[in-house]
Amino acid sequence: MNSPAALTVANDQAIIEMIRSAKERLIIMAPGVSEPVAAAIEERWRNLGPAAVTVILDVDPEVCRMGYGTLRALEMLREVASNQGGLVNNHPGIRIGLVIADGETLIYTPTPLLIEASPTPAQPQEQPKPNAIRIGLPPESLQRDLGIGPDGARERMVGLDGVTKEQTDSVSKNLAENPPQKFDVARSVRVFNAQFEFVEIEIKGAALQRKTVRLPNYLLGLEENTVLDQAMRATFRVVDRDSPVSGARLERHRQRIIRRYLHHLPGYGFIVLRRDKEKLVQALDYLRWAVESFRLRLASELQVSLDAKRKALAEVLEARITQRPNERRRLFLGTPKEIVEHELHRLFGSASDLIDAIQLRVVYKAVTYESLVDPKFVALVRDRVPALERLHEETTVARAIPMPPARTPPPTSMKGAA
Repeated sequence: MNSPAALTVANDQAIIEMIRSAKERLIIMAPGVSEPVAAAIEERWRNLGPAAVTVILDVDPEVCRMGYGTLRALEMLREVASNQGGLVNNHPGIRIGLVIADGETLIYTPTPLLIEASPTPAQPQEQPKPNAIRIGLPPESLQRDLGIGPDGARERMVGLDGVTKEQTDSVSKNLAENPPQKFDVARSVRVFNAQFEFVEIEIKGAALQRKTVRLPNYLLGLEENTVLDQAMRATFRVVDRDSPVSGARLERHRQRIIRRYLHHLPGYGFIVLRRDKEKLVQALDYLRWAVESFRLRLASELQVSLDAKRKALAEVLEARITQRPNERRRLFLGTPKEIVEHELHRLFGSASDLIDAIQLRVVYKAVTYESLVDPKFVALVRDRVPALERLHEETTVARAIPMPPARTPPPTSMKGAA
């Protein structure tokens, strides 16, 4: 008769079968357990008695949020332990699983259902995917750590504290305030992790060399509703292209970052490889500092530049409307100089208005699975980024069960309403 394989799969079904095989002694150590596993432990506890069963868990709400176990399973075990005169023991930070049933030992990796689905035995012609080792009697050193060696509990190192009702109540309260997701372990879903993501980098408002204002035609001495008036649109550049406050240096800095860290996919946008993202973030931190430094410098220089530009333009326009007054100009009170200054202040705005609009905008967008399996998209990425060996990785996780919508409270009494 062949003995069971040492490398094996430990899921709820396998753990329950091993628990039920215990006839003399049962030891369970894990971050947490599911309700079916808790039910199997409960049945053995009632049959074997309190002295024959040891349960060690990590009593922490994060265990439930990660999907290692459930609050209900913990409450079931604490209740049966109390009824049997035993204890559920607590050991913070446990992240390995252990089942000892008589002379058999199973050491396994617990599955966090938040991240991946519970393992299943390999199908025929599939490579096995073990997460556990099954051996006979536990080594003497392990027996000592668990308190089942020759000196008993005196050498025990784990699970030294019993779980109290106050602890379970605290976990219950914490999970009520921040509930874990519910996982359907009977169903799984494939999830993917792309090797890149889309990114948009924009410096808004800093291209002051492009800032123009449209001059009303009446300031140019043109009559309204004429062919020339309707066809002519005069604009004025507020900041010269080569001005030190133009923001052109910031744009060149942005372009350097794009060339160094991003790849362009025509028709889709720019992507950053995940292996380059940390360097990109550092470069963007420096660019963000450069933008803020530019804003601070503008605060003292831009208004001076705007005032000089406005003054030079005002002299030209004042002479223009003085020489060629029109009907629109007569609607305004004041001298030509006052009219021009009022209009240009309105059109130019203030330096603070322009400075407030300057900001670095960075948006990351995930790539969709549909794109990753689209042959045209895949071919484009491989053409533009030939060094990328694979576009994404896939894994299986337990499907989260959507939370039911919150109940609408019943209407309050209308007694006394007008």
